[in-house]
Amino acid sequence: MNTPEQRDVLGPEELSRLLHAAVEPLRPSPEAYQRIQAGVERRGRWRAPLFAAGGVVLAGVVALAVLLLRPSQQNHVIEVQPPISLTVGTQDGTASGPGPHPTNSPSHGGTGPSSSASTGPGTSDPTTGHSTSTGSVSPSASSHDPGSPTRPTPVARPAKAGDIDGDGTVDSIRPSGTGVVVSLSRGGSASVPLPAGSTPGASTAVDLDGDGFAELIIQTGSSNGVATYAVARYLTPRDIELVPAPPRQIAAGTDNSGEGWGFSCGSNGIQFVDGKSSDGGQTYQVTTTTLKPTFDGWSQQGSPATSTMAAAAATPSFAARCGSLG
Repeated sequence: MNTPEQRDVLGPEELSRLLHAAVEPLRPSPEAYQRIQAGVERRGRWRAPLFAAGGVVLAGVVALAVLLLRPSQQNHVIEVQPPISLTVGTQDGTASGPGPHPTNSPSHGGTGPSSSASTGPGTSDPTTGHSTSTGSVSPSASSHDPGSPTRPTPVARPAKAGDIDGDGTVDSIRPSGTGVVVSLSRGGSASVPLPAGSTPGASTAVDLDGDGFAELIIQTGSSNGVATYAVARYLTPRDIELVPAPPRQIAAGTDNSGEGWGFSCGSNGIQFVDGKSSDGGQTYQVTTTTLKPTFDGWSQQGSPATSTMAAAAATPSFAARCGSLG
């Protein structure tokens, strides 16, 4: 008779049968493989889009974090305002402001030769060689020239008469067409064209500003006893140019209207003499003004002086008293 413990023990045949019964449902089949492969393919189709979407979201999060964490920069734009230029109208209709202004006629406050006389040097008459002055003047006692860095160093200040290029030797001047040619002792030559309608005449060279280089004073024409002149200066080797015409015409002589003009030269500039007679030439009201040439125009030296003089004392001043001119 079997005990309870013996009844619970399975025999080999029973155990083998039970194992086969348990494993039989798990055997692979073609249908099972197809179902597994279809599931894998479905999951593979969704995996790439999900990864791409996740990458885009991650990049957006990183970019947003950079923008939020980066310190802000403020750009300040400073606009530069242009300088303010003031122009004030005067009673005679002219404008005053920064920079020199022409004062080349008596109507603008000048006392230059009258433009009413047909033979006066202040008229614009190409047949007589007279031209209206268009220069500028700075009413200041100081007229320091800045000089030119390209000019040689002069040997003396002021230069001696005739020394245009500042080497201590007199240079030669000769007429050429409607201008003059200067042969420089330093070497080479320079042509100086004169204003239109000019006829070159007598010339001289005097240092008018004491810079060590003599300026040229050249006669540009003559009519009815009145001669007109122009001034040129040495700028660089082989470059001599006319100085802008001063507000007072450079002229010498008297006309038949009772007016007279003259000038004298020195290292402090040109002293202009203007005379007017209202009694038939017995006396003259004479005004003297000194102007010094600069690289910007002319600078007035001191104040004009006016006096009444007898003809015998006044008429000698109506001449060109400058270097070899008189």
